[in-house]
Order: sequence, then C-alpha cells, then structure tokens
Amino acid sequence: MRADCLREQEHLAQQCVDIVAAAIEQIAGPLLATREAAVGAVAVAIGKVKAAAELTVRVNPADVSLLEPQRAQLAALTAAPAVHLQADTQVALVGCLVVS
Repeated sequence: MRADCLREQEHLAQQCVDIVAAAIEQIAGPLLATREAAVGAVAVAIGKVKAAAELTVRVNPADVSLLEPQRAQLAALTAAPAVHLQADTQVALVGCLVVS
C-alpha cells in the first residue's frame, strides 16, 4: 500500500511539474531555458527539503550538463549528505522533480 501511495504521489508531482512548465513556457517562451533558470529551479526545490538521507533531482536530459558543475553549490542548500542528478525525459526543460 505504501509503494502504491508513493507511486501515486510521484505521478501527481510529475503532473504538477508538467502543468507549471507548460504555463511558464506559454508566458515566457524559451527565454527561461537558461543555465541560471535551471540552477534556480533546482535550488528552490532543494531548499524546500528539510531533512533527507539522500536527494535525487530528476531533470530534463538537456539540463544535466548545465547543472553538473553546480552540484556542490546545490548540495550546500540542503542537509542531505548526497545530491544526485538524474536525466528524465518526462521532466520539462528548466523543471525538476526532487525525490527524497
């Protein structure tokens, strides 16, 4: 039952990411698809995680190379001892899904 709940929660979170990404894209177009925007989006999401043993940040494959050099800076924003970046084609550009 817990596994089903976690799967449903992850699915709902992904739907929220898709909706927000679509809204931002409609409002600002490709102007937000920058390294700074990608780092900012991940920094805000990580900053909301209060405690976790480990964080996995799923991002669009195109954003992984933009975020990789910033991994230490992003990890400093959380108490989690490890922050992993994972490419996920389901995530929109400059979006992210944080799994803790």
